[in-house]
Amino acid sequence: MTPTLIRLTGLLAGLVLAAPLVAEGQAGRPYRIAYLAPGAPSCPATDISRAFRQGLADVGYIEGRDVIVDRRCFPTEQMAGRVLDDLLKTMPHILVGASNRAAVAIRDAAPAIPVVFVNAADPVGSRMVQSLARPGGNMTGLADLTLDLNAKRVQLLHEMLPSVRLVSTLSTPDDPGTGRFRAEIDRAAAGLGLRIKHFMAMKAEDLPGVFESIKKDGFGAVIVMQGALFWTERAHIARLAAKQRLPTMYATRALVEGGGLIGYGADQAALYRRAAVYVVKILKGAKPGDLPVEQPTKYDLVINLKTAKALSVTIPPSLVLQADQVIE
Repeated sequence: MTPTLIRLTGLLAGLVLAAPLVAEGQAGRPYRIAYLAPGAPSCPATDISRAFRQGLADVGYIEGRDVIVDRRCFPTEQMAGRVLDDLLKTMPHILVGASNRAAVAIRDAAPAIPVVFVNAADPVGSRMVQSLARPGGNMTGLADLTLDLNAKRVQLLHEMLPSVRLVSTLSTPDDPGTGRFRAEIDRAAAGLGLRIKHFMAMKAEDLPGVFESIKKDGFGAVIVMQGALFWTERAHIARLAAKQRLPTMYATRALVEGGGLIGYGADQAALYRRAAVYVVKILKGAKPGDLPVEQPTKYDLVINLKTAKALSVTIPPSLVLQADQVIE
């Protein structure tokens, strides 16, 4: 590509980003929001997808009249690009990347469409934005800082299970955040005298064997990384953990509500309601690169006492008192 063509391409992309999206809405045609998220191919509604839709309604954008939300789900990390390709064929006005993997796939495939990401673990390190304060380019949104919270998760797990010295992790090899996830866990565990072993799964069929190996190797708990496969298979993982009598630590409330033992992470519903506000700002003419990336202001500690009882785990009263939600 010649330098002249490169400059022309950049100029055209800039014109697309700067085009007044308001004009189409004024013509009576609803904006098309393409929403890419982890989940089963049937893409069932979740609490966080409902929070996003509620966020749109809260600022006066009604589905069917003002916006069409086309939500598609990818069950594993490897499927994100393929699902995104189909979604882009709908010619959306704006994209929502509802996970770190979704945002990375969009970054590479749609450089000229405005993007709002949610649950981005490391927007700067993943090259989604130039900085949190001044994103630049076509992307902005809500970071969840989940990778920064791994030390806290190790600490909470240790407080809950002080006699457990062998702790495993579960991640996928193709998630952009896996390396940092493991490094943070290793660093926190070393300070507490814990031994860590990292296990991997790429597809649902891998999970039974992984949990059998974790139990066979004598590990007493599992820290599960936030990812498409583990979100899609959350009920399956809860059953496997119960079968092997393994306490599990998660990054989000929903997985604990689905049968996990304990979770610590950003308030997901709040993030998705704010994402809707960002979408509307851009549809009204704001440029993504001018909207600072927001970071969480509230974190949830959720404990499932029902699961604890089934696993014969006694939760220290001090930890129960810290919890934002206790499931009984």
